[in-house]
Amino acid sequence: MGDVGGKTRGPEWLDIENSFSSSVNTTANTAKNVGGFVGGAISLVVENNEVSNNER
Repeated sequence: MGDVGGKTRGPEWLDIENSFSSSVNTTANTAKNVGGFVGGAISLVVENNEVSNNER
């Protein structure tokens, strides 16, 4: 990632790359957490439906 066209990038490029990759990681983690939360909620709803069906 360091060399482009034989020229070494300056430190400002590294700052841009680091902030970009950290924001991508944060977005990915947020999506993972939201996905886990939604998945947990769906499984709870499914479990509740199965229990109420068995009680009938």
